[in-house]
Amino acid sequence: MKVEGSDLIFSSGRSLYAHGGIVGMTSTDEPEISGGWDNGIGTAAEAMRIEKLSPEDLIELADFMIARWQAFRDAVRTGAGQ
Repeated sequence: MKVEGSDLIFSSGRSLYAHGGIVGMTSTDEPEISGGWDNGIGTAAEAMRIEKLSPEDLIELADFMIARWQAFRDAVRTGAGQ
C-alpha cells in the first residue's frame, strides 16, 4: 500500500479516500473505520459494499495500520522526540 496525499492505494490498484492520509477506527465490538475527520467508511462489510474494497484490501489496510502503530510504540519506547 502507498499513500498519495489523501488517497490510500492498495496493491490491487483500488484506492480509498482518507482525508490527510488519516485512518481511524472505533473501539466498539464491531469496529468501524473512517478516513480523516469527514469520511465515515463503516464496518468491513460496508467498506466492501460501498467502497468496493475486497477482503484482501482491508487486510492490507489493517497490516499497514498495525505497522504504523508498532512504529509509534517503538518511537515512544526509545524516547524519540523527547
